[in-house]
Amino acid sequence: MEYINIYIINLNSRNMQDLAIILTGGGMKATYSVGAVISLIEDFGIKNPQIILTGSASAGTASYYTSGQFDGIGKIWSELLSTKKLINPLRFWKILDIDYLIDFVFKKQCPLKEQKVYDSETKEIIFVTNSKTGKLKSFSNKDGENIFELMRATKAIPFVYGKEIEIRKEKYIDTYISSLGINFKIQRAIQEGAKNILVLSHLNIDENYHALFNGKFNENLFNLWLDFKGSRFKRNYQNQWKLDQQRHIYGGANIFKITPETKVKTGMLDNNNRRMKNSIFQGYIETRENEGLKEFLKNI
Repeated sequence: MEYINIYIINLNSRNMQDLAIILTGGGMKATYSVGAVISLIEDFGIKNPQIILTGSASAGTASYYTSGQFDGIGKIWSELLSTKKLINPLRFWKILDIDYLIDFVFKKQCPLKEQKVYDSETKEIIFVTNSKTGKLKSFSNKDGENIFELMRATKAIPFVYGKEIEIRKEKYIDTYISSLGINFKIQRAIQEGAKNILVLSHLNIDENYHALFNGKFNENLFNLWLDFKGSRFKRNYQNQWKLDQQRHIYGGANIFKITPETKVKTGMLDNNNRRMKNSIFQGYIETRENEGLKEFLKNI
């Protein structure tokens, strides 16, 4: 503990404006990244990165991070989401009620100060998938769009939410690519000028992307949905997927990834409070004690 305190003091004097943080989604598995973010804030003093790139489940975490409402990050995930109003498998027409999350949790229970998001020195970039073309699209807190609608769009999971969200006369949804794709987000961070990139994910996607399906049945169901979306959507989507899985070499960029040392036990649509808190704690401890992260941050 004494070493960590000394390290934090030194780190707080550094300029974090050369740092991009990538937060992947993954439903309730994103609780791991919640713990990691809390550690970055509390143990390492990282409160104003240059860029946060995100999608799906982690978009809320990113927005509260960007607004400086750090206490809200842990409160929302550990206290406010363990309710059937959010996730109810018996409500088959809307298993995951994103409207409840946005309009009640984010606007009323723990109100996001949206103007602080727009005014923040941190640029927050949110990825979505065009529901017609299958292509990735990104918006930022500097584009003049309503942050709540951007979060609603990036969380609009097919099957379990069942809505497409309209922004600028185009409709968007959440997919594996916009939620969990890493390479597209790394490329965008570099385009934005970031030289140091920190990736937080509940899964080592580079090596185990297909594990996201959690079984052959889910993979077949997803492929059936792709067929339903039409040939253009499927072609564009699969081309992006293949590209994101390829190994990339990013010359001049310092990239570090934090992924679980052991499997995160919280499921994608599992809002059991005990398991969620355990996943948050896992992300927090593994980030706090990560020696590689300390070395990465020393070089910024």
